[in-house]
Amino acid sequence: MPAGIAATIRREGEDSVLSRASNAPPFPLPFGTLPWGQQPWEGANGGDHLVVRAVVRDLAPSDVVGSVKQGDTLAIIGNAEMAAAGWPGFARAGDRLRRFGRAYTVLACDTRTLRGVPVKHHLHLRGG
Repeated sequence: MPAGIAATIRREGEDSVLSRASNAPPFPLPFGTLPWGQQPWEGANGGDHLVVRAVVRDLAPSDVVGSVKQGDTLAIIGNAEMAAAGWPGFARAGDRLRRFGRAYTVLACDTRTLRGVPVKHHLHLRGG
């Protein structure tokens, strides 16, 4: 069954890039070099990036409950790609997904399992 889910995502999905920013600065800075609160890397300091196949769709009006807003997006990605690449854990809030030149922020990740083994992740996205 997990192979069938992975095959469906591979067949129907589109190439996307999942990113997680690193919290470490790209180079050491001596204390007092920059004014208070200024960061030299401004969020562009690399981090982890992974090309995944994602089935992406806009959320339906019936899905708009709680914190979900009209215009939010759902992306379904397989766990096999993440595990094979050694991705650090599952997708989480704050990660970014890019597809067709548009960037989305992951608000939540709902990991689906089959007999206790992670198979796919439903990502609640905002932006684009």
